[in-house]
Amino acid sequence: MDGDGVIEPSDGDPSATDEFFPCTPASGYETDIAALDTATGKGADHLFVWSSATDLPGARFVTQDYSYTPQGRPIVGSDGEPVFGNTPAIRLRMRANDDAGAKGRWGAWNVTKPFDLNNNSQPSITIDTGGLNGVTPNATGTAADTDVVLNFRIIDADSGLSGGVDYNAVSVDFAPVPPGADLTDPAVVDALDWLPATTVAGTADTGLTSSPAPGTLNTWTWDSRTDVGTMNGDYILRITPFDSKLERGATVMMPGRFRLDNYTIFTDAGAALSTARVGHRATTLADGRVLITGGRTTTAGASVGTAELFYPGTGQTTYGAVAPTASLATPRSYHSQTRLTDDRVMVAGGYDASGAPVSSIEIYNATTGLWTTLGSGLVGARARHTAVLLSNGDVLFAGGVDGSGAALATACVYRAETGTVVATSSGMAAARHSVGGALLPDGKVLIPGGKDTAGSGLSSTELYDPAANTFAAGPAMSSARAEHAVAAATDGTVVVSGGVGLNTLAIYDGRTNTWDNSAPAMPSARAGHVGVLMGDGLILLAGGSDGASVVSSANLYDPSTGSYDAPNSGMVEARRDAATAVLNNGRILILGGLGATGAPIASCEIFTPDGGFNYLPSAVIATPAEPQSWAFGALLPYRLIDAEMDPARVVFQYSISGGAWKTCTAKGGPYDDGLADTIAGDVNEGLVSLATTDADSVLPIDPVLKNTVGDHLFIWDMTADIVRADYDSVRARVIPFGAGRGVQATTSPFKIAFNTRVIPRFDAFTSPVSGTVAIDYHLQDIDG
Repeated sequence: MDGDGVIEPSDGDPSATDEFFPCTPASGYETDIAALDTATGKGADHLFVWSSATDLPGARFVTQDYSYTPQGRPIVGSDGEPVFGNTPAIRLRMRANDDAGAKGRWGAWNVTKPFDLNNNSQPSITIDTGGLNGVTPNATGTAADTDVVLNFRIIDADSGLSGGVDYNAVSVDFAPVPPGADLTDPAVVDALDWLPATTVAGTADTGLTSSPAPGTLNTWTWDSRTDVGTMNGDYILRITPFDSKLERGATVMMPGRFRLDNYTIFTDAGAALSTARVGHRATTLADGRVLITGGRTTTAGASVGTAELFYPGTGQTTYGAVAPTASLATPRSYHSQTRLTDDRVMVAGGYDASGAPVSSIEIYNATTGLWTTLGSGLVGARARHTAVLLSNGDVLFAGGVDGSGAALATACVYRAETGTVVATSSGMAAARHSVGGALLPDGKVLIPGGKDTAGSGLSSTELYDPAANTFAAGPAMSSARAEHAVAAATDGTVVVSGGVGLNTLAIYDGRTNTWDNSAPAMPSARAGHVGVLMGDGLILLAGGSDGASVVSSANLYDPSTGSYDAPNSGMVEARRDAATAVLNNGRILILGGLGATGAPIASCEIFTPDGGFNYLPSAVIATPAEPQSWAFGALLPYRLIDAEMDPARVVFQYSISGGAWKTCTAKGGPYDDGLADTIAGDVNEGLVSLATTDADSVLPIDPVLKNTVGDHLFIWDMTADIVRADYDSVRARVIPFGAGRGVQATTSPFKIAFNTRVIPRFDAFTSPVSGTVAIDYHLQDIDG
């Protein structure tokens, strides 16, 4: 019967439309159903044995059963209990005829109550033992990542009864395995934190084929990115089969654990922007939040003035939250956004709601969450311009487009000391827009390529010198580049990647003022892509356009080896022209941009580096105990701390009597050449590629004894920065950088002396010596 409890009327043998069908007698029992004897009263006893396996081979009908998902998991009701109800079952009916079957001599039907019938062979599973205990390993051969493939066989003896195939489904659970857990102990296995595993979209967990032993090979794919996010540890899976007759087989666990490496993957950020955005900007604040401003909600739409904050998740999770903050006074898109050294954020220029470039500047106070408009605007309205924070805290604005759409060669500088904007003493050699700039170790700024008024790429470059407030032409690149990415590495070089129609890299070295084009090409062309330096020194290259479509692929470039590595996943969503921000935990936040259809999107995703995190460096600095000699140079020992011990670069600044912070000139230059930089033989260790220690030490900072590998010496060339005089209250600070700005350290006030103490200089003598030793020495006073 079909479970509705209704018996259809019949005046003869069952028909095709009847719920009842003839029963085949079982052999070896009473099979003659004619000429049966009868009796009065209760009647004569007879036994009919139905060969149900003949009529319903492999069938399963039960009176009541759980309700199941298509994968065979019991459905749970609102009360938390499994849903249990009536289901199709079996009834038998019989009637007799007292005249050899003459029509009209049939008695009434007698029908049994519903009962269970199960001719089904329970499905079973065996997990292949190859790979990682049945899991397909990734390219390393030692772990699996993101989309975890489990290999198994479904065995079902009924498969031969249904055209050679019995379709099955599977449900899979996962559990993290603690170190040292004994998986041969059933109590330990039961105590694991088992949770339902998510199937990768587009892969099968139903309609799987089976066969009699040894079964049919199948695969199931776990979306570990959704279930556990960015984890690296041991896991185990267990799998339960569910056949087409709604019968679950025995649950089978993998024979052992496997390593899940979900580092270097992209994951959903757990929150989207309030609206789709392109031409927007994002900046990480000192407290770890990310400020997102402006942009357009459609490619040709009006600029918006809304702003919002992304709050990163804590711990291993990449999920965060988005909340609104105060709106800009002027809607704008394709503007610049710069975090100042006092941790305020400066937004400048861009297109307003009418599509016209503006010159206004607004500053965001992260503590109050409010904007103020700067009294001094840019020198000339502009959008799509370059903005770079200088080592002295000023901000350079260069190029862009004006109201007619023409590219600009003009530039101006925000002076942090006065809060005003002034024009540079000279403009760029070529008008350009839509290009990033990079701060070099010597304080200059490199601006490579970009677009001219016609939108064509440029191969020329510009070098801005803050000391002279002028531009000079830099060395040209070998290829014209537009919509490329610019990233300053911790060794002081600048990596330029891709551009329209290009898959090449160009690396600028400020020491030689030359380009190196020997780096291997990217696997494919990229334009409008993410090209961000990470804390481990690698550069993330992701998304963009390959010339044919917007892509989700990604690569990691290692400047130290000149090689590429593939991350463990591609982007969650294909995008270009996204805003990016390096979070304080070293992860990369990617927001909005243009999606695969060419329309702005609101989604956000996060890339997790190898190791899960890569925290920004911090610094500790020692205050000189005695007055520093103006002519000799100030000796400033400091310590760099980085949890991952990645190299860092630094900027040094000074302040006199509480005044504005200005750049300290490095004695001997920004690079460590190993040569003495004072008459006493002290060596300035430069500003780039500096070793770090993973933790602070109770030992004093000592760049000679190297109490930690992160101890260094900076020598400030005061003769280049301040006039010769006595100074009673001077402070210096060191600002460390990894993928972003780390935690700075500042000295207590110290003195600078006009006059220099006399320094003894010894002539060399041959050793060993004995007896009376004559020592020749000179007394040197560099003040004359």
